[in-house]
Amino acid sequence: MEKRRRGYRERNEIRRRGRLEKTNKHGIVLITLVVAVFALVIWNRIGAANEIIDKKNQEIDELENQYNEQVERALRLEERKVEVQTTKYIIEVAKQLGLVFPDEIIYKPSN
Repeated sequence: MEKRRRGYRERNEIRRRGRLEKTNKHGIVLITLVVAVFALVIWNRIGAANEIIDKKNQEIDELENQYNEQVERALRLEERKVEVQTTKYIIEVAKQLGLVFPDEIIYKPSN
């Protein structure tokens, strides 16, 4: 009778192990699916973040170009400011406007 009990116990143990193995397999599959879903979500977020970073880098490049253009413009204006204050420039502009020095005589050809 003890052999029968032992056989019965062994069969129950084998059945129980089979159920546990199936449960473990299902659990492993479920965990794998959850990890895969998380990986896809993270991958998607990283892609979106990289797109935003690329756009911001383009904006930075454009702003740097605008800044450099404005610095060059300021330098040109500064040079022009110095040029405008020279006597030579003042005389040229005055002649274009038809002004003359007090002791200057202008000869105009007659046609």
